[in-house]
Amino acid sequence: MDHLSRRWFAVPLSAALALGLALLLAGLAVLSPTALAFQDPQAGVAGVPDPTVRIVHASPDAPAIDVLVDGQPVAQNVAFGAATEYAALAPGDHQVQVVPTGGGDPLIDQAVTLEGGMTYILAAIGPVAGLQLQVQQVDLNAVEPGQARLRVIHAVPDAPAVDIGIAGTEEPLVGGVEFPNAADYQGINAGTYDLEVRTTDTQEVLAAVPGVRLEPGQAYDVFALGQPGGQNVQLLPLATQVNVPCGEALGLGEASASCLRVVHASPDAGPVDVYVGETPAVQGLEFGGATEFVAAASGQQQLRIVPAGAALDQAVFDTTQDFGSGQAFQVTAAGLAAEGLNVWLSGVDLSPLPENQARVRVVHASSDTEAVDVSVAGGQTPFDAIALGSQSGYVAFDAGSYGFQLRLNDGDTLLREVQGVQLQPGLVYDIYAIGQSEDGTLQMVVLAAQAGIRQGMVAQAGTPMATPQAAATEATPVIAAGATPVVVTPGAATPAATPVS
Repeated sequence: MDHLSRRWFAVPLSAALALGLALLLAGLAVLSPTALAFQDPQAGVAGVPDPTVRIVHASPDAPAIDVLVDGQPVAQNVAFGAATEYAALAPGDHQVQVVPTGGGDPLIDQAVTLEGGMTYILAAIGPVAGLQLQVQQVDLNAVEPGQARLRVIHAVPDAPAVDIGIAGTEEPLVGGVEFPNAADYQGINAGTYDLEVRTTDTQEVLAAVPGVRLEPGQAYDVFALGQPGGQNVQLLPLATQVNVPCGEALGLGEASASCLRVVHASPDAGPVDVYVGETPAVQGLEFGGATEFVAAASGQQQLRIVPAGAALDQAVFDTTQDFGSGQAFQVTAAGLAAEGLNVWLSGVDLSPLPENQARVRVVHASSDTEAVDVSVAGGQTPFDAIALGSQSGYVAFDAGSYGFQLRLNDGDTLLREVQGVQLQPGLVYDIYAIGQSEDGTLQMVVLAAQAGIRQGMVAQAGTPMATPQAAATEATPVIAAGATPVVVTPGAATPAATPVS
C-alpha cells in the first residue's frame, strides 16, 4: 500500500450543515452498578502515526550525500558529521538510496522496514568502499525524573573498541564498543559532563569533549566519528525528547500522578460526581459534558460514581482500578441509567506525533445504536464496525479541516454529521457518539488533548548541541455537534449539551 493510501488527508468541505438537534435531558433515574472494562489505547489499531527518521552522515571519506526513499529525496547535501532533523515516512517497506550530492551511482541501495509510530536513525557508516546503512531504533520510553538515556555508536573505521568516560575517572560510562556497533541504552543522571573517547585496551584518549550537557527527559545517541584508524575523532550527540508523563504533557505538573478525564454519555442520568479514592475528581458533571484532565493519585485506587451531591455510600458505580503512574485515562459513563450504567476506562495515547499529524479515534457511547462507522465527509471510512461500549484504534491524520459522518455499520444510514473539525498537529482527538437516535439526543462530541510533536534538531559534529523541547501548540476548537457548536480549549471542560426548544 502506498503512502497516500495509508494516511488520511484533509478534504474540501461543503458549507457547514445546520445540525438541528433536540437534547432532551432527563432527571436523575435509578442507577445501578455495572462492571468496569479496561481498554488499551493500542488495541485493534486501525492506523498508526507515521514513523519518523533522521539521517546521519558518518562516512569520513564519502562526499556530501542525498538520501532518497522510494525514489523521492528526503535529505539533500548532508555533509560528513551532520545529522538532519526528523521527517515522517509511511509505515512499511521502503527502498533507501544514498547517492553523492550532484549525481552519480548509489553508494547504498537497501530495503528497510519502518514500524508505525517508531523513531529511527538511518546512518551511513564506514568507508566508501564498504559503506553500509545502519537502521537504529530510538528508545523513547519515559525515563526516571532527572535522568537521560545514553547510547554510543562507534563509527570510526578501523579504530579499536572504544569507551566513553568522564575526564579524570577510570570507570567508563559506556565501555567496549566496537566498530560499527551501537551500545545498549543506559540511564544517566542529567548534568554537564567533560567526556573522553578512549581506546578500551590501552585507555589512549582519542578525543576530549568538555561541557557536554545532558538534559533530563532526552534520549542521546552519541556517534563517535573520525578518520580511519582513530584520527581526528569527535562526537556527534543527537538528542530526542522521550515520552513524558501525562502530567507534563498536559501541563498538570505532577510527574508521578495519573491523569483522568470523565465523559458523561448517559442520556437519562442526572449530574454525577466521580471520586478517585476519597477525593472528588469531578463534581456535577451533566450529560454531554466532559471534564478537563485532572491529576489523580496513581496505583490501586477506588473509583466511584455517585449522584451529584450524594454521599459515597450511595455510589451507583464502585470498583478498584490500577491507575498507572504518568499515564492518561478516560472514564466513560454511558448506557441507560435505568438499565445499569455501562462504565469503562480507556488509556489515552499522549506519545508525541510526527510533525503535522494528529491522532484520532472514535468512541461509541450511544445507548440505542448498533455498531457504527465514522467516515471522512466525501472520503474514506477509517473507523469501521465500532461496537456499542467500545472504541476504535487510533488513526493518524494529517493536520487540516475535516468533516466526519456517523453511520450505521450497514453503510447507508447517516446518523449525524459534523463539519469544520480542525485537527491540529500534536493533538489527540476522541470523537464520541453519545445519546439516543430514537429520542433525538444523538450527537457527536469531539474532545482534544495535547500530546506534542516528535522533534530532533539539525546537528553537526564539533558544534554545540541543540536539545529539542516540547513543541507548543495553539488552542484547538473542540466541537460538540449540537444545535450550536461548543468551542473549548484542550484541557478545558466541555460544557454539557444544552436543550434546544
